[in-house]
Amino acid sequence: MRSENAAARLETELRRVYIAVECSRARDGSETPSVIYWPDGRFWKIDRVLFVSKTGGGSYEGIRYTVIIGGAEKYIYRNDRGWYVIPVTNGGHMNAENAVKHRSG
Repeated sequence: MRSENAAARLETELRRVYIAVECSRARDGSETPSVIYWPDGRFWKIDRVLFVSKTGGGSYEGIRYTVIIGGAEKYIYRNDRGWYVIPVTNGGHMNAENAVKHRSG
């Protein structure tokens, strides 16, 4: 079981795409993301932040932000190395428009 979890975390780590994020910072030090910038220069405005949750050792590392971008619920993440997304694939190819993972469930 442990090796399966370690393998899943490694696979997730390899799929991460680090991005630039424009944020506002509150007095308490918390950050609220407002725009994400894909490495090729494209960007998406974050309409709203729904939830902020810290990892419990699951499938992601750091803090997960559940956000609304273009009317769709997405995830972006922040860890000690920066902001990242876990791209979804479409037929084995990266799909930048869906690079910010849709919430499953």
